[in-house]
Amino acid sequence: MTQQAAPRPTLLQRIAKLTVAEKLHLATLGSREERLVLVRDQNKLISRAVASSPKATESEAELYSSMTDLAEDVFRIIAKNQAFMKSYGIVRALVKNPHVPLDISLPLVIRLNAKDLREVEMDKNLATALRNVAGKLLKRRA
Repeated sequence: MTQQAAPRPTLLQRIAKLTVAEKLHLATLGSREERLVLVRDQNKLISRAVASSPKATESEAELYSSMTDLAEDVFRIIAKNQAFMKSYGIVRALVKNPHVPLDISLPLVIRLNAKDLREVEMDKNLATALRNVAGKLLKRRA
């Protein structure tokens, strides 16, 4: 009879066993998959470390911008990063995310094209102020 090898722990299981310091290190220098798990961590230090990681790419920032279950700090870090804010996809994701604070999303509405402004204006999940600004911009551009 041969003995079966113990199953390898999954990424979630391995991360769950880490200390906060180890998670911070992983959030800063870990792989994309590890950062994707850690950005949702309840500890704001860890999620902020993921957002400000030097390894974070534009596509990751766009993905984080569209997530609704993240801490407000993550959205603020993305919005303060000039390299990320050059990407139209990130700007659009931040504006269309109902969990992004108004002080971040309102100034970004101006940068949206007409099609996205129409979508923002019609989206009942977004704040009324944001929808009103989008409608006014559409009328002004027409």
